[in-house]
Amino acid sequence: MTAPLTAGKLQQSANLNLDKLPVLQSVLERLAAMSAEFMRDYCAAPAQVFLNQAEGGSSWDVLEAYDDSVAVIFTVPEWNARILIGLDRRFIYTLMEALYGGDMSEPPFITVRPFTVLEARVARQMAEHAAGALKTAFASVASISLDVERVETSVDFSTLGQTNYPVITVQLLFQIQESGGRMFIIIPQAALGPIRQRLETERAPSTEGLLDEAWTAKMQNRVVRTDMPLQAVCDGGALTLTQAAGLTVGQVLPLPPVSLHRVSLECAGEKLFVCSLAQADGYFALMLNEPAADGGDMLDAILAGET
Repeated sequence: MTAPLTAGKLQQSANLNLDKLPVLQSVLERLAAMSAEFMRDYCAAPAQVFLNQAEGGSSWDVLEAYDDSVAVIFTVPEWNARILIGLDRRFIYTLMEALYGGDMSEPPFITVRPFTVLEARVARQMAEHAAGALKTAFASVASISLDVERVETSVDFSTLGQTNYPVITVQLLFQIQESGGRMFIIIPQAALGPIRQRLETERAPSTEGLLDEAWTAKMQNRVVRTDMPLQAVCDGGALTLTQAAGLTVGQVLPLPPVSLHRVSLECAGEKLFVCSLAQADGYFALMLNEPAADGGDMLDAILAGET
């Protein structure tokens, strides 16, 4: 027997099938790329940002899964809705470490305690960056504005109200060297209903801005497909001729401390970057500090076909 339709059921919006919203997937991937860019304001070490998942669910279940977080609620007047951007505890601690010059070499300090006022402010600033990136990412689909309504340092199922409703949850993973965390964005599915058709339309890649087709062809054929063997070179201590003559196989030569922070990354004998020696996953690694002053001509040589 079919259950009768009620007024409440008629007013409910149908759940969105994310597999049928390719444009939304593109918007979220653009959001992840822009998030990596604004992380440069927080730390010198390069940050990686991944779109981990985007899935549907109910607001109460999603919020309970992110209870140990700081959440910033934004109002979107164009959608007549609220969205939530939150950061989990691990990500907030990583941000604080990066903000004050930490090198991420030690395990993050994780403990359950109330967030401090400073941590809440940093989380809000990060969420506002993400809100700006979200606005830009959505610009090709819909023009929206996001205004901060409030900041919640204690998240529970009722943070977005006493009504349970379908939402889309976007989770971004941030990685800064050996540390990182999660940012999550909760968008009511009803807010996307009016622009559903635009999100379902697969758009062809735009060719605007390709002013120099020859240059583009060279970039594809020579840069993307060119193997570039790299080598790291660091300056050691000075040796006399007598000391050099006395070197033996297997002998360990100590490096002066300054050498660890002035490693040159070279290609074909040309210096490209000044690096610092580091470790990652049990291996020696290089952290790029700055471009070498005399390393700007290699790309031009590749494009010109000289390399």
